[in-house]
Amino acid sequence: MEDNILSVVMEVGGKGVETHYVDGFTDETSVHCASMTKSVLALLIGIALDCGYLESIDKPVIDFFPDYHVKRGEKLLSKIKIRDLLSMRAPYKGKGEPYTRVLSSDDWTLSMLDFLGGKQEIGSFHYATLGTHILSGILDRVTPNGALQFANDHLFAPLGIYAVKPIAIRSREDYMAFIYGINHRGWVCDPQGVLTGGWGLSLSTQDFLKIGRLVLNGNPTIISNYWLDLMARPHNQWQDFKYGYLWWLQESGVQMAMGDGGNVLYVDRNRNVLVVILSRFKPRTHDRIAFIEKDLIAKHEISI
Repeated sequence: MEDNILSVVMEVGGKGVETHYVDGFTDETSVHCASMTKSVLALLIGIALDCGYLESIDKPVIDFFPDYHVKRGEKLLSKIKIRDLLSMRAPYKGKGEPYTRVLSSDDWTLSMLDFLGGKQEIGSFHYATLGTHILSGILDRVTPNGALQFANDHLFAPLGIYAVKPIAIRSREDYMAFIYGINHRGWVCDPQGVLTGGWGLSLSTQDFLKIGRLVLNGNPTIISNYWLDLMARPHNQWQDFKYGYLWWLQESGVQMAMGDGGNVLYVDRNRNVLVVILSRFKPRTHDRIAFIEKDLIAKHEISI
């Protein structure tokens, strides 16, 4: 295994077949999962739809922000819908993501809206964390007590996951300690208390196994099967990967939540396989999917 891996747990048919923890990491030790956060946000969007807090993912994003001033000549912004953010079909202005400007602003969500839209067309794949924070801002506005309380009440508590607390990042030192450290359990929030929709969630291996079992097996008392199926359908594509609603997909029906450093939640409904890999942050890592399929799954000779 690569040197930054902290845990590898694999279940087949609900039974554990691989369990590895290293460097004092345990099943309850938490670590930042990076962009796996996006896939958890997709579950929350589905639950909000099930609960009636969101009417439709076809509503224009800008409708949820009446306090945002749309600039003259900005024609595309009103056409971008929630589903475009979920599928990474939304266009953005400029190159890269302007984190310095956004993080130094008074309101991260409204600042991110400044970069949404532009002259490109809606539809092509544009992977951006900005859009997921806007989604989180929408969730925060439509739920009675905000997105974090909604997540605790409607997702984490029903799964038996201890209440997730807000994490404040006030400096670069705070940020680096969170990204590279362990046991900072919680979810990063912006100065307005809005969850960082595209990163910032720190949970344990056991927590992610519970989330993975929900995606694998379903549980209509928590989330509709309709949304789980819709979330796992291809809505966009990047290179060899298809993209659902904030989940990466493979032709074989596998869906994956993936984050920087080699964090992966791997769900294969066809073979009834669930894998969680959590890691310390590392800029470049080996292909975790190849490791799962060529080492773990091949080792156990799992077939459909």
